[in-house]
Amino acid sequence: MDAIEIQPEYSVLKEDDLLEKIVPLFNISDVQNCKTYYEGANDSYKIFTSKENYLLRIYTASWRQLSEIEFEIEALLHLQEQGANIAYPIEAINENYIIPIRAPEGIRYAIMTTFAEGEEFWDGNDETWRQYAKNVADIHNKSDDFVTTKKRFALDKQHLLYDALHQIRPYLENQHEELDYIESIVTDLSSKFEQLSKKEFDYGFCHGDFHGGNAHQNGTDMVFFDFDCCGYGYRAYDLAVFKWCAQLNNAQERWTPFIEEYKKHRSISEADINAVDLFVAIRHIWLMGFHLNSTKSIGVFGRDYFNNAIQFLKKCEENLTELRQN
Repeated sequence: MDAIEIQPEYSVLKEDDLLEKIVPLFNISDVQNCKTYYEGANDSYKIFTSKENYLLRIYTASWRQLSEIEFEIEALLHLQEQGANIAYPIEAINENYIIPIRAPEGIRYAIMTTFAEGEEFWDGNDETWRQYAKNVADIHNKSDDFVTTKKRFALDKQHLLYDALHQIRPYLENQHEELDYIESIVTDLSSKFEQLSKKEFDYGFCHGDFHGGNAHQNGTDMVFFDFDCCGYGYRAYDLAVFKWCAQLNNAQERWTPFIEEYKKHRSISEADINAVDLFVAIRHIWLMGFHLNSTKSIGVFGRDYFNNAIQFLKKCEENLTELRQN
């Protein structure tokens, strides 16, 4: 019997092939090696040269459309031009920044950026989070005038809530009580989201994933990277991602030095501050959708996963109730 051909949904690209066929298409020289750095929604490879290092990112075939990647590139180039502390894109020899790759599962896109040298700092102190906040404010300040014609999703209720709910539903089709709760809170959060106004709240370019990581500390400097979740949205969401991660890791004490320092470098209204807790809950719905979209194995996320998520969301609801009462 002849072997049956089945197309893959996701392939792991060979480092040697990338080194031979893709890396030379970017304007870097004296390349020495290519090593897998991270595999996930995107696959990242650390590119070593005799002088400095770079990061080759290859988007999975179904993750981002070309126009969405072009939006991200234009935002990074704008921030680089403004002097923000970011890992910025490297131009390819075709005078573009994006190289298409024909993988077994379809077209994947590759970009190259500088490598953010330094260390992660998950166990940072108050000064660490103040420095982080200063850079977040700086990125917001320097992206205020960013405009582009490239199409990309907004960080709106459709993307953050309803697209996530679409991913969640199949996993809870036999857990009616849990699904009813998730659908109920999505409806409630969507209603509250609808009450926000772009005229009254700080709205503009957002990184989308300022969770306390996606930056490396190199001496006294921080360099930010991974703008893959970026888009136009309420800046309160960007701030909420930081608070969400702190709460998730029982490190709520990080929030005070963060928001105090942010206020020193960017004006923020009381309305924006009050919206943060709403976006903390919205962020967790988005995360569930992200997780469930990233796996095809139902067994990976069992009842404990959803129980823990629901408990976190109920705590978010308590915080929102307390906020309204105050």
